[in-house]
Amino acid sequence: SERILYIGLSYNPDDPFLLYAKAEYLLRNRRYEEGWKCWEFRTVRRKLIEKNKDLPVWDGSNLDERTLLLVGEQGIGDHIMYGRYLKTLSEKGNVVMYLQTKSVVNDPLFINTPRVMDTMLQSISPIPVFSTPEQLATIDKVDCWAAIGSLPLLLNQPIPLPTVYLQADLEKVSRYSAYFTDKNFRVGLCWRGNPNNSRDNQRSMSFPAM
Repeated sequence: SERILYIGLSYNPDDPFLLYAKAEYLLRNRRYEEGWKCWEFRTVRRKLIEKNKDLPVWDGSNLDERTLLLVGEQGIGDHIMYGRYLKTLSEKGNVVMYLQTKSVVNDPLFINTPRVMDTMLQSISPIPVFSTPEQLATIDKVDCWAAIGSLPLLLNQPIPLPTVYLQADLEKVSRYSAYFTDKNFRVGLCWRGNPNNSRDNQRSMSFPAM
């Protein structure tokens, strides 16, 4: 509860796990400005900092001649959600995005992201998206880095933008329209997530249970 959380913080105001819990509480209650600041204490970001310790963390300023490495984190839904910030980010200067997958390296920071995510995120902005170390090695230099989950704070856009940023691929629309000849409104349902997720029992259900 909120009371227990703040009692804990009164004893340990710098505890990263309590600050992360505070971030989740604030964001759930739409207190975005303070919530995104606390969100920087999330475990995955601290691990990413250690992983990229040879590069400075981007501070949100214009890149000028520098190249920013944007690192993916957490799940597919998170990439879709943070994708709304990519166009604004591309206007800051030269950016490359790296969506490393578990199929490439056994790293708990990265989910088994389907390659279709590359295409989807690439359609949102001109930022090139890479999935393998070999692809990333083709970049001449990288000057700084940021985690995709930090974009609301770094871009000073704490309230999610209410803009449409995802578009269906016109070629696929044409291809699959042949399967749906009637004009009835259709809704797709997803009842399962990644079965390897440690919290899959809290996120997935059987089809009959729907």
